[in-house]
Amino acid sequence: MGYTSFVFSSFQTVNGQRKPIYHTNVMMSIGLDFAMVCLQSVDDPDDRNTLIDYFNKTGKRVLELSEDQIQQFAGNALELKSDNGHAYLP
Repeated sequence: MGYTSFVFSSFQTVNGQRKPIYHTNVMMSIGLDFAMVCLQSVDDPDDRNTLIDYFNKTGKRVLELSEDQIQQFAGNALELKSDNGHAYLP
């Protein structure tokens, strides 16, 4: 399938404290030609830069989400493809 794994930690602010994000789809969604990601949630600057570099290297446009947006589940998105091959992001 051509996937590349990358281990990093992500956090969100809850009641004024940084708490680990329990699942990647809370803060990121990767489509065919884009990556929606909350870069604010990746506290380690090296990890954050590695993510950005990888997305750029693979031709994915980075759409940055805010912490407010991921608290409203914007990172939990799924790109769909129609029978005729048209891609949709609901």
